[in-house]
Amino acid sequence: MSDNYHKPHDKRHKEALKNKKVFLSLLKDCINEPWTNEIDEDSLRLSNKSFILQDFSEKEADVVYEAEIKGVKMIFYILLEIQSFVDYRMPYRLLLYITEILRDYYNNADVKQRKRKDFKFPVVIPMVYYCGSRRWTVPLNIKEMFSAPAIFGNYVMDLEYILVQSNSFDENKLKSLSSRLLALIMLLEQSKNGAEFINNLLHHKADITKFDSEEERIFYLFVKIIAKAYGYNEIETIKKMIHETNTQEADSMLCDVVANAERKREKELAQREEIGMKKGVMQKEAEIAKALNISPNKLNEFIASGKLAKLVETLD
Repeated sequence: MSDNYHKPHDKRHKEALKNKKVFLSLLKDCINEPWTNEIDEDSLRLSNKSFILQDFSEKEADVVYEAEIKGVKMIFYILLEIQSFVDYRMPYRLLLYITEILRDYYNNADVKQRKRKDFKFPVVIPMVYYCGSRRWTVPLNIKEMFSAPAIFGNYVMDLEYILVQSNSFDENKLKSLSSRLLALIMLLEQSKNGAEFINNLLHHKADITKFDSEEERIFYLFVKIIAKAYGYNEIETIKKMIHETNTQEADSMLCDVVANAERKREKELAQREEIGMKKGVMQKEAEIAKALNISPNKLNEFIASGKLAKLVETLD
């Protein structure tokens, strides 16, 4: 998929992870840690706060959840890394965000309580949800960003984050996810071309038609953007095609969608060729004008008046 699809601060992924079922699936199905199964699901609450700093406001989005394990409060901080390239500053960026979260918690705590010896901060679990196409090669621990950390042992800051790479899930692994919405979003984003994208949609019609209203809303946000990236602009037709029970009618809709996309593609190619030809003519005219020591506009005047041949004769 083109880099134009992977835009910074992608709100669609944020919308998906704000869905509680999607987030729980991300935790329990994608993270191999025993404590994920001990989370009190009733305590899981989406925070309306964002801790993105001004320096990175155009690059990313975040989602913050609060939860408890055996009465102990914890905060999940999920940074959405949608861009098609990796940022080697990631551990440092997460450190800044965690500092902001703890600062916010401290400032909002009871003044008397935060002076007590037994005052505790909640555990902050930093996570990165990466949707880019390239392999993630960024250190998972901030310790690796320091010079010669082995020399100083435990005195070097040790902060590790959880990485979830959507492109590392094959179809078999996606089938094991409890959230079909999360699984299908990951699957569609792995489509290599428009034909594979449409085929993935049709192959999973049964799952799509079982979505509740909120899951359906989020799902079609993704379908709309991915479809447009492949030249499929008839989103409502695609939606009807998925929900159509009559196979013949669904096939007819599919043919129309593909044919219209192909016509649009051919038209855009023809327009690009025409623009290229015009640029070629303009470049040639500029070269001739330069050789005749006149401006391109003056050259066009001679061409329009039929006096170009006489001009050339006078120069000879």
